[in-house]
Amino acid sequence: MAVFLKVAFMGVDIQGFVSEEYVGGIYLNRPIVSLSEIEYVENRIVLVADEVPEERFDMLPVAQKVYWKDALGINEKLKDKKLIVYGVGQGEERLYKLLNREGIEAELFCVSKTGHTKLHREKKIIEASELTKYEEYAIIISVIDPQYREEILEQLTFFKGPVYLQLEDIMDRPEDLINFVQDLNKAIVKGKLIYLYSKKNMIAELIEKTLSVYGIQIAGYVYDSANEEQNIKSIFEQDRYNEKNDKLIIINEQVTTRFIEAREKIELMGFSLNNGDYIS
Repeated sequence: MAVFLKVAFMGVDIQGFVSEEYVGGIYLNRPIVSLSEIEYVENRIVLVADEVPEERFDMLPVAQKVYWKDALGINEKLKDKKLIVYGVGQGEERLYKLLNREGIEAELFCVSKTGHTKLHREKKIIEASELTKYEEYAIIISVIDPQYREEILEQLTFFKGPVYLQLEDIMDRPEDLINFVQDLNKAIVKGKLIYLYSKKNMIAELIEKTLSVYGIQIAGYVYDSANEEQNIKSIFEQDRYNEKNDKLIIINEQVTTRFIEAREKIELMGFSLNNGDYIS
């Protein structure tokens, strides 16, 4: 299930799930099928979780199968774009290896404020304030620290070109991903209204866009305070104790301290993690 979430947020429309045990069921508005049902389907690829042992992988009776770790790659759209990498630290080192493997090279690097160093990998370093001159470029954020990453996303709200994140940085807790998918599916089955606890930012837009592909609509946004201009309601305006048990709140907070504060406010209003009232 963690693999599904990562692939979905890469913009891939998963057509179904393979399981011999639950054939005929529906999960996240997609059918559960057997291997025999898809064996002769044209242009199909079976994406296999990395946890599946190699001997079991080899026994799968389909030719087009691939492990998640082998399917990782760069968004194809980046190959046709002039690229700016935001950040020159540890995250950039990892990103450089991935880009280099795909034959992609950044033309510029960007930081919030330049120092004495004007070049990185023999490429010019620019400041974020200069980005308005480069809106025909795409930006990929290499920064790992969630707080800095959030600050950068806020800085880039003015940027009219495409901005990309590395999903491995915002989906780094496998057990939480599994719980997310399971509780989301339960909410769909029960017909719950789904809300985002979030400011309206790039990650929130990504969540909303991805879920819509699977027929899952966001009923609204809530946060610690209301914002009428952005149509965000205060969490304290929600029905206390969720007595009808008809709501699911998705917490979109990447910084740990803010996530804890969000969870405390949501639970103060009577929403319970054990009841599947909120996920992150």
